[in-house]
Amino acid sequence: MKLDFLRPLFERPGSWVSVYLDATRAGENADHEVALRWRGLREELAGQGADAATLDAVEGAVQDHPTQPGQYGLAVFATNGDVAMVQTLSAPPPADTAWFEPLPHAASTGLVDVVARLQRGQADTVLLIDDQSSTDKLWIAPDDPTLVAVDDHVLREAGVDEPQKVRADAALVRAIAGTGADLVLIVPGEATLEHGIGAVLRYADASTAAS
Repeated sequence: MKLDFLRPLFERPGSWVSVYLDATRAGENADHEVALRWRGLREELAGQGADAATLDAVEGAVQDHPTQPGQYGLAVFATNGDVAMVQTLSAPPPADTAWFEPLPHAASTGLVDVVARLQRGQADTVLLIDDQSSTDKLWIAPDDPTLVAVDDHVLREAGVDEPQKVRADAALVRAIAGTGADLVLIVPGEATLEHGIGAVLRYADASTAAS
């Protein structure tokens, strides 16, 4: 999967609203709960200086997005009163988050969450800032590139006798190749990613994607 569809986010000038929201509508009050979650993010964005027109556009995108079965999330990117992109996420984000900054947050997931997505086979494309000065480390199984973890105990519980601690970027590239995900290297300054990493998730969970 190529990330050409993300190019408009980086070509358009202006300050960006980036929203990652749990859009699950499973219960009787689900619509109300989603609206409340968005309201909290809207207040947070207004406090960051986001304009009302852009916030109204995001609100409309959240309200009008077709309901999906099961648990899922939405990623919404907007600028200058216009929604540039709405993406359905195969799982809710770890937390509802929103930013108003000069660059869009092209992915919300940090190092821990990306590792979890790779373990589950849910990462379609991993975005990695090419930062040779990074000191982040991960644990790997010497003989299985798909086994990667933040904590060595996770691998020991999976039956790995001697986990190895290596540079996070090297471990991630190895895991990406092993799981069949795509990798996009980003020049520092082109995007804001927690720990220099993010992921675009598959549109189905691991069990569905494998069938």
